[in-house]
Amino acid sequence: MPRPRKDSGLPSAQERMEQAFWTLLERHPYSQISMKEVTRLAAVNHNTFYYHYSGLDELAESALQHAIPHELVAAVLRGFTGSDEALARLIDDPTLSDHMEHLCHAASERSSPHMRAMVRDAIRQTWFTVLDIDPQAMGPNSQLAVEAALGVFMAMFSYRAEHAADMTLVELLRADSASQLRIMLPNLVMSALVEDGAISQSMSHTAVEADRTAI
Repeated sequence: MPRPRKDSGLPSAQERMEQAFWTLLERHPYSQISMKEVTRLAAVNHNTFYYHYSGLDELAESALQHAIPHELVAAVLRGFTGSDEALARLIDDPTLSDHMEHLCHAASERSSPHMRAMVRDAIRQTWFTVLDIDPQAMGPNSQLAVEAALGVFMAMFSYRAEHAADMTLVELLRADSASQLRIMLPNLVMSALVEDGAISQSMSHTAVEADRTAI
């Protein structure tokens, strides 16, 4: 099969391998995915695979990096803290909707420990950027609060992938238990960050209100 020209508009070999990886992860646990299955589904040979990646772990890392755009994670954070309009608009975008599916599968138990750690890091770094948090100023109090919130996000994504594939993330966020968490967690995290001096009190009020009202 000849390689498509870069200007042909067809998916590149790398894009096909990454899509094949996500398709397989939806069907099987990460531990059961093989390079042979990826190349078969992507219609590439082994040489092409090893030209781009040293192995399956590197393919997974590349696929995940491309699947977590900043605007998607920021919208999920804002949706969780009260305003789901921006999240709903992003989910309506087919490309970002696909990214959301990938994000949920990467956060689930079917992925690998390294992939789950990458998802946590992406959410954490986006949170720090959106809220202008100074990580150097964080003490045990705010670190624990942030990690607890990250655990909730990971559980939500994992549940969505494994038990609620027919629900949109917005619908999941509107469930009673999620609604209660959306009230409690932002206040807990912001209070801890202010107490440790990792975020100003005025910034914490501005951030929460902005998240609750709009993008």
